[in-house]
Amino acid sequence: MLIQVGELAKRAGMTVRTLHHYEQTGLLTPSARSAAGYRLYDLAAVQRLHMIKALAQAGLELAAIKEHLDCGSLSLSDLLVQQITTLDTQLRTISTLRERLVLLRDELGSGREPDLESWLQTLELMKMYDRWFSPQELQTLPFAEQDEQRNQIWQALVMEAQRLMQESCPPDSPSAMALATRWMERLELDTAGRPEFLTRLNEMHATEPQMRAQTGITPEIVDYITHAFAQSKLADLGALSQRRRAGVYP
Repeated sequence: MLIQVGELAKRAGMTVRTLHHYEQTGLLTPSARSAAGYRLYDLAAVQRLHMIKALAQAGLELAAIKEHLDCGSLSLSDLLVQQITTLDTQLRTISTLRERLVLLRDELGSGREPDLESWLQTLELMKMYDRWFSPQELQTLPFAEQDEQRNQIWQALVMEAQRLMQESCPPDSPSAMALATRWMERLELDTAGRPEFLTRLNEMHATEPQMRAQTGITPEIVDYITHAFAQSKLADLGALSQRRRAGVYP
């Protein structure tokens, strides 16, 4: 089955001129031409157009898209998986905001007027991550997703840190070092293992009061965990040195 250029442009939500430009740049070549000279596109061409649009929506320039498609570095199946993942993340982000808006609506409906702070917190939540991460980065940042299990894990970590600090447990104690190790492992997981995300998240936490209020992580807790983690690394190095002197390697 072949489809004419005008019909393809209409179905794809783009202009005929754009398809002509794709042809001129070698990005999308017509599969054939009709007797009257109209450009015709087959299934493979339509699939390629799908990939072009998806990659363009992800922020890639046309030249980079052409390079990816020509070298075959990305299959249609892989791209569909990425699109589904992106949509899932967007749905979770929308769900987080929706929950906040529903809470405001319910308060209004029950006659309990949300106070100024509730409205301000909602506005801050809407824009906080946007100030520090691009839409593409947010799609790959687990920490930005609404996840009740993740929230419970972090609440437990924060409460344990608060307890150890209240008990004056030193950072080089086994309990503090074990907590710091779990904390850093979780942080690495929630920042997708990307150091630049971790750096920016730390900056956001230090700068945004709403972030600290939301997580309960104070500067004192951050300092405590940082020192405890450093002590745990020193302890690991000491244990490794002892094993090597004994002739036992890990």
